[in-house]
Amino acid sequence: GHSSLALFIIEAALEIRPGRKPRAALLHPIPRSKLDAHDFAEVLGRSIPLLVSSDAPHLVSWLVTLVRRSVRLSRLAKESGPQDYSHIWLQSLEDPVANAGDIRESAALALALSAVERANRPGVGLASTLRELRRGPTNVFRRIELHVVAHSLDVPLSMARLLILSKRLFASDWTRTEYDGVLRAHFGRLTREDQR
Repeated sequence: GHSSLALFIIEAALEIRPGRKPRAALLHPIPRSKLDAHDFAEVLGRSIPLLVSSDAPHLVSWLVTLVRRSVRLSRLAKESGPQDYSHIWLQSLEDPVANAGDIRESAALALALSAVERANRPGVGLASTLRELRRGPTNVFRRIELHVVAHSLDVPLSMARLLILSKRLFASDWTRTEYDGVLRAHFGRLTREDQR
C-alpha cells in the first residue's frame, strides 16, 4: 500500500553514489547521494520511524543493501574482508539518525533502529531479523546484530550465553560498546557458574 510507495520514493531520493576519489592514495572515498549528508540524514531520520510504524515491507532488507553499498563505496580497491572502519565513522548506535555526520552513519543508524523494531514485532522476531543482518559482510553489521540482541525482548538464553561467553567478542575493540550492551541486558540471566 502506501508504505511500499513511500519506501520506493525514499529509495530513489537516497540513492548512494561513488564519492570523489581522494587525492591521497591512502584516504578512503566517502560515498555521496543526490542530497548532501545533512539532508540525507534528515530524510532518513524523519521517514524511518514512519516506515517502521507502518510496517513497510522490505525496509530492513533495503537498509541492509543501502549500508552495504555505502561501505563498499568507501573502500579502497584493494580492500576486502570484514574491516569497514565503522568504529571510526559510527561511534554509537544509540545516536539519532538526524544527527549523523555522513551517509554511512545515517544508513547504519537507520538500519539499527529498524532492525530493533522488526526484531521486537510479534510474528517477525529476532531470528529472521538477524538472518537479514547477516547478509551484510562487514563489521558494522556484526555491531548492529549485537545492538539488536541487546535491545530485543525475546532473546533465547542460549544465544545470550553464546555471545556473552565469546572470547572473541570480549576481546574485540570494534564491538566493545555493543558487546557491553548485550552484557547489561542479559548477564543477569546466566547461571552463577557462567557469570564467573
